[in-house]
Amino acid sequence: MKLLELIKGRGWEQKEDEEFQGKPRRGRDLGVVPTGTLGAAPEMGPANVEWVIVDEADVLFDPDFQETTPLLLSEVCAA
Repeated sequence: MKLLELIKGRGWEQKEDEEFQGKPRRGRDLGVVPTGTLGAAPEMGPANVEWVIVDEADVLFDPDFQETTPLLLSEVCAA
C-alpha cells in the first residue's frame, strides 16, 4: 500500500491560488521544508489515488477547509 500525505501544492506541483499567496494558512508551515523536496518531481499523482481520507475533524467547518476540500477532490476525480 502506498500513502500520500498532501497539502495543496506540495506533491502535485500546483501553483498557489493567487488569493492565498503570502498569507499563512492553518496546517501549513512554509518555513520548514525537508531538504531536497522543494521543486522535486512528485512521487505520486492524483491519477493513482484510490481512497481519500480526510482527518480534519477539528477544522471541518472552517471556511478555508470548506473552500479547499472540493478543489482537491475535483482534481483527484479529474485525473
